[in-house]
Amino acid sequence: MNEGYIPSRSAETAGESGNEPADRERLFTWKLRPEPGRGADVWHKVDYRGVVIVRAYNPVQARGLATEKLIGEGTACTSSTGHINPWGKRALVRIERISDAAYDQIEVPTVVYP
Repeated sequence: MNEGYIPSRSAETAGESGNEPADRERLFTWKLRPEPGRGADVWHKVDYRGVVIVRAYNPVQARGLATEKLIGEGTACTSSTGHINPWGKRALVRIERISDAAYDQIEVPTVVYP
């Protein structure tokens, strides 16, 4: 046994109040953009098609948060008109992790722009 070893907590057990992230998890800043030329007919059916900046633990969560913000909660797969929501589709959204100190103080997963 390694005497100096301290096991990390899983996301489910981190902070009994549910407000503390797991020690091993860290928020990153993600930039999402519609993928040009892909799913053009789908993109024309949504109201917002610009850049989205998200603080999230991973790209999957970033796409999910963008979907909720831009389409509405409870409609992760479809827009209010019943069309497929492109923000949640990996093939239709270009996503990259960016470094911007202006967002580092945000400590909860959220869409920060728009």
